[in-house]
Amino acid sequence: MDDAAFSSELERRSATEVSKIPAERIHLFCASCAERYFSGYAAWLADEKLLDERISPPSAEFVRRALDVCWEEGVPSEAGEMLGRLIQMMPGNHEQPIFKSPLNDYFIEPWLVRLGLSSMVDPQVSFGLSASAAALDFHSQILDRRRDMAGVGPAFDDPERDLREFAADAGAIAEGAIQIDDANKLQLGLADSNALRKRSADHGRHVLEQVMRLLAR
Repeated sequence: MDDAAFSSELERRSATEVSKIPAERIHLFCASCAERYFSGYAAWLADEKLLDERISPPSAEFVRRALDVCWEEGVPSEAGEMLGRLIQMMPGNHEQPIFKSPLNDYFIEPWLVRLGLSSMVDPQVSFGLSASAAALDFHSQILDRRRDMAGVGPAFDDPERDLREFAADAGAIAEGAIQIDDANKLQLGLADSNALRKRSADHGRHVLEQVMRLLAR
């Protein structure tokens, strides 16, 4: 089966540009993606712990430090040590934790940070491609949640409906635009990491506000 038939034009455009980033800079792209979801992760974690004290995902403090290591372009040994600790904290491949907070889509954050650390230890463009797809998929998940809240079920007679709605979604379009701009700057070695970081953090807080408004309906 052709996977491309089930991916959006947004995903393909982003992937095309991300694939041109030199491998030694891919950790900055991953860090930029992760920065956009950190504020939401911290909010989700606080909410989840109020609902279920037994949960033990990576703390916001640990994830923040790991993300900072990616931005600071620390030595690979430090990234490797944090990556090992993060992997131990994360659910296994066959585990499916059940979370109670409606902000649980933000559990994407430690996976994005893991990609950033991995790309410092072993620079590979594939890590950036995975980060790009995961960051865009967050907005697909929010679209699914919006449809569920509106009582809109699967479109069995229109299999391309979800792709069309995703392609027109303001959140997905903005995410794709930031990814492409980051990728273009990183390709040329013109990226200011502080500027990338600030823009991603600001955008992430804006997205979190929108998600909170949606969930408050």
